[in-house]
Amino acid sequence: MDWNDGHRGQVRRYRPRVGRRRPSVWRTTVWPVTRAIVVVGLVVALLVPGTNKVLKPFRLSSVEHRQTEKLRKELTRLKRENAILERKIRYLRTEEGWIQAARQYGLVKPGEITLVMGERDIAMANRENLPAESEPETNQQ
Repeated sequence: MDWNDGHRGQVRRYRPRVGRRRPSVWRTTVWPVTRAIVVVGLVVALLVPGTNKVLKPFRLSSVEHRQTEKLRKELTRLKRENAILERKIRYLRTEEGWIQAARQYGLVKPGEITLVMGERDIAMANRENLPAESEPETNQQ
């Protein structure tokens, strides 16, 4: 095979590649040194007490995040409570609703009779409404 084909008079030498290219200076020297400086800086920043001024913004963002989450939970709770109260308002605006509310305050319709019963009277009334208990059978022989 002729190595001059297609190269306009220039002789191209064939060099077989053996192995890999030599790593760049960046990869062998600069990057490891940079990485070591960053790691040492972080360790110093975390351990030295005077670095509070540097780390304070990061702690504040963490506190703000917790407060934000707390406020979001409170907002969802208040929205649920608001929905419940709105349903109650809609019910109380109906005729059945305002009649029930009026009865809770002791109001009665004209011609109705109000009975006031104590706890003892209610317990006795409930006993009277229960079916009579059958007496146990006695063995008489």
